[in-house]
Amino acid sequence: MRSFIAIDLDEAIKSRIMERVDELQRRDFHIRYVKRENLHITLKFLGEIDEITVKKLGKMRMGPAFPGEFKISFSRIGYFGKGRRIRTVWVGVGSGLDKLNLLCNNINMYLKTMFRPDNISPHVTIGRVKSGRNSELLLEWLNENESVNIGEMAVKEFKLKKSTLTPEGPVYEDVHTWKLGGSAE
Repeated sequence: MRSFIAIDLDEAIKSRIMERVDELQRRDFHIRYVKRENLHITLKFLGEIDEITVKKLGKMRMGPAFPGEFKISFSRIGYFGKGRRIRTVWVGVGSGLDKLNLLCNNINMYLKTMFRPDNISPHVTIGRVKSGRNSELLLEWLNENESVNIGEMAVKEFKLKKSTLTPEGPVYEDVHTWKLGGSAE
């Protein structure tokens, strides 16, 4: 199964992000937007894994190794790409980024015998740019909205998620949950 480890966003944060997405959708940008229910922060992309690996992951006590919940804020909008060649539009983490990076590093450490470590830059993808149509206007909008106050949420858990690709976009399912500073479910 195609999978990744992620943090789900709370509903208030999703609503505030979707307000920004609505602004973008009212303009003539060629962007495929992430569905509200799929908004998340990826901590580690695992790729294709088998059922044996899923069971091994489920037995790992990664959550208790991290000392409890923490808060993060979302305070910027950015993009991946160079110049006018924008590929991905995202919302970035402000305060709490140090703890989020520590969590990513801990997950990499726990999984180093099963998966190659990677350097994740924690963010929420809100859209993938499909063409350069109106790229100068998009870049202008991104610069105007670079510093925003989306809000703050508590991070209490992270999840192993299954991703099924469909013609309508990916469908995510929770496979396993790790509570921070607590037990696994």
